[in-house]
Amino acid sequence: MPVSVPLWMAINLRQHHKCHLVPPNWMNVTILEEKRHEEMESKLFVEMPCERYMEVTHLMLNDAADDVPNADEIRTLVKDISDLRAAKLRSSVDAFIKSDEIHAKVDNLTVMEMNSIRALLTQSLDQLNKMRKGRSAVI
Repeated sequence: MPVSVPLWMAINLRQHHKCHLVPPNWMNVTILEEKRHEEMESKLFVEMPCERYMEVTHLMLNDAADDVPNADEIRTLVKDISDLRAAKLRSSVDAFIKSDEIHAKVDNLTVMEMNSIRALLTQSLDQLNKMRKGRSAVI
């Protein structure tokens, strides 16, 4: 009998062999291949099928890979998408830092992606601000 519960509870039950997990609808090869293709073709970040797609995939495939059809293909596709988005994010940050802009708008980033660049971006912008202040004091 299918029941919806929070993922942490489902994982816990699965670890105790009390249930089988049903993967989300987006966790299939066809949808993930489409997302990978869209991400490759687009200059902007594509909206992902789940805001926490990397975390959900990691948890489900680590603890319930037997319950996920084509688990190895899904793992590879999510890694490919993540790598594409990370490269796109690095180039976006690089372009932003090289520009003299004060703010930037980036849509469709996941929380994990934002956290991955937070330290780099804040430190880089702080250094740029110090250099600009030093340059204006000299002039």
